[in-house]
Formats: sequence, structure tokens, C-alpha cells
Amino acid sequence: MEEYRMRVSARPLVAMAALAALASGATNPSAVSLTVSPPLAVLQVETTRQFTAAVQNAANPGVRWFINDVEGGNATLGTISAAGLYRAPSFSPQAILRIRAVTMADPSKSAMASAYVLPAIVVVSPNRGDLASGERLQSGVNVINHSNRQVIWSVNDVPGGNAAMGMISSSGLYQAPAALTAPMVARVKAISAIDPRTNATAAVNVTPAAAVSVDVRPNTSSVRAGESQRFVATVNRTSNQQVVWYVNDMAGGNSTVGTIDASGLFRAPARVPTPAVVTVNLNPAVGVAGRA
Repeated sequence: MEEYRMRVSARPLVAMAALAALASGATNPSAVSLTVSPPLAVLQVETTRQFTAAVQNAANPGVRWFINDVEGGNATLGTISAAGLYRAPSFSPQAILRIRAVTMADPSKSAMASAYVLPAIVVVSPNRGDLASGERLQSGVNVINHSNRQVIWSVNDVPGGNAAMGMISSSGLYQAPAALTAPMVARVKAISAIDPRTNATAAVNVTPAAAVSVDVRPNTSSVRAGESQRFVATVNRTSNQQVVWYVNDMAGGNSTVGTIDASGLFRAPARVPTPAVVTVNLNPAVGVAGRA
């Protein structure tokens, strides 16, 4: 009797087992996968954050990095190196960025993370003020979320201001215009030197200063030849009380019409002048005259 030998191949059996596994919903434990960490990074402009991609079940652990589907990123979105080091741009995109890693072993496999670049914020204090013409206001400024604290100052959108609307120094000292006939509002603005989109404004109400006036007491006096009389001057609507005394429009007077010192002490001349009436007047440092 002849003997029949049967050879059974294992390959069809393996294939059938794989098909059965797929039909039952089982997953392939050797499929390539990856994860990206951290899932979210919040950082300031021009700073860096390290992202890490962990690849499983692949001999090649390499990945390609994308920012909003741009490989390696760009100057607007920020850049990311082959090692996953993200560098934020100079200006905040002001939107959440998609950081995606794609495996080199299987380009169909990727994982996502997010990054948010904090926008710079400029704060001016005080944010409002009330001044009379010629007065000053010191403004303070703080730049948040940026290492560059420098700002550019403007008044009504004119860098540095001008004589008509007031001037502002590089340190934020605002000088209201000296000559003003009607009230005005000066918009003092600080603009980030690194990001011109970022600024803050303070509103300064400027009103014409009240006119300075001078009172002299007594306003009339009779003095004998050789005698003296004290005059007192009060300068109104200014803290500057300094004055210069005149006799007949001569600073300090003279021996003919009489003399007057800085304290307002008038000394009549030794002989009665002709005419016998003299005028004691003054021109204060603020430029207003009074008479007696």
C-alpha cells in the first residue's frame, strides 16, 4: 500500500488568524504610536519651551515637527527644531498654536500639543489727569509679558508731542502747553518699542490757567522826605511769589525818586522830587505788574 504524506503550511493559518483578529476588533499591539508632551505650553514672546515626542513600536524614533501645519514653523508662528525646541516669535500670534509631531517610521501617525504665546501688555499710570496750561504730569509705564520694557511716548499720536498739544519726554514727563485759549484733551500714549501693536493711553484734560494778578498794599501812601514805607505784594494764582520792585519804572529806584529794596521797603529821597508823586510798581517773576 502506498503511503501518502501531507504537508500543511503554517502561513495560511497565520493569515486566517490575522483576519479573525481584525474581524473581532482586536488591535495590533505592534502598531507605531507616539505621544507629545507637554500637552500645552504657555510662554512669553522670544522665549523657548521643550516639546518631547515618545515613539512606541518603531525602530526609528525620529519625528518631524510642524506648527499649524508648517514644518519647522516660521517667524510669525515661532520655530521648532528637529529636537522639539520651540522658540516663540517676537510678536504674539494671539491664537493657540498646534504643535504636531509626525513619526518618520509611519507618516500616518502623529500626535498634537498646543502652545500659546502671551501678548505683551502696556500699562500707563495714572490713566487720566487734570492740568492747567504749563503744568506737568509724570506718567509711569509697565510692560508685562516682555523682557523689553522700552516704550515710545506720543501726544495725540505725535511722537514726543509739540508746543501746541504739549511735550512728553522719553521718561514720560508730560508738559502741558504754556499758551492755551480753550480746554483740550491730550492723549498721552506709550507704545511698546518691540511690538508697536501694543500700547496704552492716558487722557489728560488741560485747561487754560487762570490769569495771574498782583495786589499791593497799601495802594496809596503819603511819605515825608527821608522817611520810609513798607509795601507788601501778593501774587495770586501761582506759587511763585517773587517780585521785582520799581520806583517810577526804575528797578530799585534811585536817590532822586526814592529807593525800594527786595522786601518792599521804600525810602523816600532826602528832598521832595518834582513832581512830588512817585509810583511804586513791580514786575513779578511770572510777568504781571501791580502798582501803588
